[in-house]
Amino acid sequence: LYYLAALKELSLRKDIRWKKDKTNLDYLREMRSSEHYSSFKSLTAIFERVWYGERMLDREGFQQLEPDFQLFINQLKADVAAP
Repeated sequence: LYYLAALKELSLRKDIRWKKDKTNLDYLREMRSSEHYSSFKSLTAIFERVWYGERMLDREGFQQLEPDFQLFINQLKADVAAP
């Protein structure tokens, strides 16, 4: 859900154009010139390892990753709020 929240924020900022049939690679291409590209690329890799790699993420693993997603989303929101 955090990855979807990140996509939502990127879409609201107009950093990406969300479409149902786009892939994560499509979104990475759109983000290539963004200052947030590197962070988004790392989060995308994490998401894909867990989601598509069919790896179970236990509580401890989630607690280790959660701050990275929260920080990214909060940075996006702060950028929009800043004058």
